[in-house]
Amino acid sequence: MPPWKKMPCDVEDLSQWLVVDTLPERRDGVQRTMVLYHSGLYDSEEDDRYEVVLRLQGIVEELNIAPLGNWNGQEHDAPKAVQSMTLGHGGIRTPFEAQNEGLNALQDVVRLYLGVDAGQHEPLDSSIKVRRRVFTRVRPTYPSSRDSVLRHGDDPFGHAGKVSSRWVVLHKINTGVRGVDGKLRQCGHIVIRKGDFVDVSVFVELYKRHTQQGVKVEMNLAMNDVVRLYSAREMKDLFQRGNTVSSTRMVGFATGFSFEDDGAVGANGATELREGIVDDDMVESPEDRVIELNDNEGTQALGTWGLVGEALPSAN
Repeated sequence: MPPWKKMPCDVEDLSQWLVVDTLPERRDGVQRTMVLYHSGLYDSEEDDRYEVVLRLQGIVEELNIAPLGNWNGQEHDAPKAVQSMTLGHGGIRTPFEAQNEGLNALQDVVRLYLGVDAGQHEPLDSSIKVRRRVFTRVRPTYPSSRDSVLRHGDDPFGHAGKVSSRWVVLHKINTGVRGVDGKLRQCGHIVIRKGDFVDVSVFVELYKRHTQQGVKVEMNLAMNDVVRLYSAREMKDLFQRGNTVSSTRMVGFATGFSFEDDGAVGANGATELREGIVDDDMVESPEDRVIELNDNEGTQALGTWGLVGEALPSAN
């Protein structure tokens, strides 16, 4: 397995696995601070850079991934509008705690790169919260209202259209379902519901926030894709039958998800899969995946999402 595909959880090893750098945004030239894979992790004939993309798995406890998220339609609240999801362990603690351990180490290393006290953030414990800001401020060069990805059904009351000269939506979270044949099929966001077992790709979003105590650096895990591996009802039925479920821009951005839409792979065009860093193993059957963690003595399998069906939340 290529080293970039397995994130270490030791701070020293992580410092050799990622870097934090400020580079121009893809189209508008505005610089953005990003968490990137260390260039020594992958082979490339050119000086390519790739943004770190993480894959998280868990039981959906809370979600609001509609295109406009929690926005109330008021322009002054557009900068605070977010799409969000909370993942829980559903009683299957071992692999979930491994994810939290890795994410806590990641936050520490990123903050050290930025010269921020690593102890300022609140360690992840019982759940993982991921969110993504809905709107981007319109600028003279890019973006403009013409760059909005919203369709009429995404903004039925026209509130986003009224503020599109100042705030624009440049993304929608890709949502899909993995079929029994292992293929990913794109679907609407309403298919993802509480109690589902999902696979989520996230990237690290860094931004400054002005407070009365001064400027603070905020770190956020932003969603790019959400794939339902098993619905809440399917999870319950699987365990009742005795089955087990195993888990496991300028800058390149590869989530590993490849959706099928009317026979055309990646028809939505939102997920970029670049040569040299596309992860073919990421589309294997979920039954083959275990969560692994590097320690000083090598790689250890930390557990699978299974064998504890009675601990899963009820689908009702």
